Amino acid sequence: MNTQDENDNPPIFTQNIYEIVVPENLPPGTVIGSVEATDADVGSNGQVAYSGSLQNLVVINNTTGEVVLLVTPDFETLTMQSIQVSVLLY
Repeated sequence: MNTQDENDNPPIFTQNIYEIVVPENLPPGTVIGSVEATDADVGSNGQVAYSGSLQNLVVINNTTGEVVLLVTPDFETLTMQSIQVSVLLY
């Protein structure tokens, strides 16, 4: 008998809210934080991908969950921003 894992568990973020404080004048391409989700399934059923971006300011690396700057932040023009990140099954 060979039993295979069924993809029956949803991915879950390890935190409900992630807060990242970004210093002014960091160069584009800087990793400013990351998000993480886990899936209780095993093998390929347990792999997750991330999705999210914010008005061409930051992007989420779909494999690692790293939050990467796309522009140099300037306190005078950017104050508080929020982003919604989705976690997807592979």
